[in-house]
Amino acid sequence: MSNERNGQKRAVRHSEPYHYRKEAIRPKDIAFYVALMSVILVTLICLIVYVDEKSNTALKASIVDKEMHILSAEAKLFSTSFDEAVSDLLYLKTLISADTDLPINERALSEERMAVRFIEFLSTHLHYDQVRFIGVDGMERVRVINTPTGAEIVSETGLQDKRSREYFVKARELIDGAIHISALDLNVENDEVEKPYNPVVRFSTPIFKGDSPEGILVINYKLDDLLMLYEQFSEGTDSELLLLDSDGYYLVSPDPSQTWGNSILERSEITFGRLDPLAWVAMLENDTGKVQTEAGGYIYQALTQETVASEATVLHTVPLIAYDPGRLMMVSFISKTSDVGYLFSNDQMAMFLRVVERYKWFLMMAFIVMLGFFPFLLSRRFTRAKIKRFSEIDSLTGVYNRRKGFDLLEEILSDYDEQLSICFIDVNGLKVVNDTLGHEAGDKLLQTSAELLKEKIRNEDVLCRFGGDEFVIGFVGTTPQEAEVIWKRILEGVQRFNQTAEAAFVISLSHGVSGISELSQANLEALIHLADERMYREKAIIKRNLQVIHRDATDYII
Repeated sequence: MSNERNGQKRAVRHSEPYHYRKEAIRPKDIAFYVALMSVILVTLICLIVYVDEKSNTALKASIVDKEMHILSAEAKLFSTSFDEAVSDLLYLKTLISADTDLPINERALSEERMAVRFIEFLSTHLHYDQVRFIGVDGMERVRVINTPTGAEIVSETGLQDKRSREYFVKARELIDGAIHISALDLNVENDEVEKPYNPVVRFSTPIFKGDSPEGILVINYKLDDLLMLYEQFSEGTDSELLLLDSDGYYLVSPDPSQTWGNSILERSEITFGRLDPLAWVAMLENDTGKVQTEAGGYIYQALTQETVASEATVLHTVPLIAYDPGRLMMVSFISKTSDVGYLFSNDQMAMFLRVVERYKWFLMMAFIVMLGFFPFLLSRRFTRAKIKRFSEIDSLTGVYNRRKGFDLLEEILSDYDEQLSICFIDVNGLKVVNDTLGHEAGDKLLQTSAELLKEKIRNEDVLCRFGGDEFVIGFVGTTPQEAEVIWKRILEGVQRFNQTAEAAFVISLSHGVSGISELSQANLEALIHLADERMYREKAIIKRNLQVIHRDATDYII
């Protein structure tokens, strides 16, 4: 069984020379080079993607660093603005302290003086919306507002009850010298959100007369200018700035219809946490950082009491600042649809396609160049095949030459040390044909003889031209007796040719067969020598009455 399997494997290898008599483009050659070109192209794309990714990583780091610097500058802007408001509140408190020390029966005079001081203050501090003094009962006692035409005192009928407002309730509980900072929201007048919307933050501090609270001093800081300046930081960049309160409500957004859901009932469902929950969770876990989601990239930094109000506490020796805004989140958002949004995309396929699109002309040129090399590579392959053929194949007969045939037989001998037979063959009468009919006829005799041999041997057998008019066949996996059976088939083919072919010559072959089983040790030279001796014995008998030239071609008889 092993000999049979090995013979089948050699059938492909040994029969190969007989199949490239005519060079042609084979499907497997085309498939090979198409696969090779595909591998090169994919490798090239992967290399471009790798280099592009390295470049993108550096660019992304640069953008993140730039956005972090912007957020830090914005945090400083808020801190400075809030510190200024604390300073102004404490300054106003100092101004009205003498007024609040007047006896109760002079309260009207006290409030009149307050109003004058508030007007003077607002006239030079236009970023404040209003200044108020609220009694401990929650009723406004003095209120001065900033209008387009200047500061105005609100009449007694316009004063409101603020006892239920959160900023008043919390400020009333503070100790002397403490300050309350309200949440950032829209101003409310007479229990309704003021229109046009007026975003404010309120700074409040209690006023004491001795140990007894007299009321609450409140200044409303207008946020319009501060938030507008906040948004301007993103001009000239690919980012959009967001400002979120501690509940995720938008205070600043590219879409104004999303903002102030903490004050406008109709927008109460619009929160950042609902629109991008993954990003919001990440922001809740860290005060600063970056996160990527399907929407794009977020670079963020939290505004906490420590970052906003700590300077005021130290600089003004304020014993306590009650800070209601909580954890404001400054966010730089880079949409995946922006020019650099691909850097913050989690879609690997989209990034791959972007690279292909970006370098498509280069890839097309590379493909065209490779396509141009395709015929060259094929021709090289065919050239190598031809060179190999010429070095291994006898150019006249198309069978293996002696060197290649013996190499194969030596290799086979190592596998078939018990089942290999050698047949040594001589073409009878070659000299007569050459001398009588010419060398062209002699060449034809050899070619025809080789074709008849190839037709009858098996694919696994090896046929080579030994030299001149001699051939050697290696019958693989056969005994000498089995080789003789094959030889009979060859002779039948020779007889059929001689009977039917219109040739001036007759083909006559002498042979001798030897087998490994006849030798004590497997040796190719010994096998060939033994077969050669037996061939010559047969040739001596055949030559006695051999006629290789047809009588109608010549009367010459050997």
